[in-house]
Amino acid sequence: MPTVLSIFWAAGLGMASHFLAVPCVKAEGDHAGSFHIERRWLFRRGSQTLQRQDIASAELVETKDSEGAPYFSVRAAVTAGWSVEIAEGSDKAQCEQVLKDFEAALD
Repeated sequence: MPTVLSIFWAAGLGMASHFLAVPCVKAEGDHAGSFHIERRWLFRRGSQTLQRQDIASAELVETKDSEGAPYFSVRAAVTAGWSVEIAEGSDKAQCEQVLKDFEAALD
């Protein structure tokens, strides 16, 4: 019994550490042409302000979820070499609309 319980604890701690490492991202743009990106983890927070020229490209990325269904995300690449996901979900039309709105904000 202690062996089974320790296996559950080990698996639970491993999964918890993985999920706590994923940040919550909030991205906002203003009419002056700057974008404010805030990333929040459980015990820390980071934010950056980018100008339009700092964003290299934005694209719709199609992957599959754990059940094999299509899953979409809108990813913006920054000239500094990192990227941020603006939106994600299983609705392709909604992600395409977010991409279109984001590209319109860049123009």
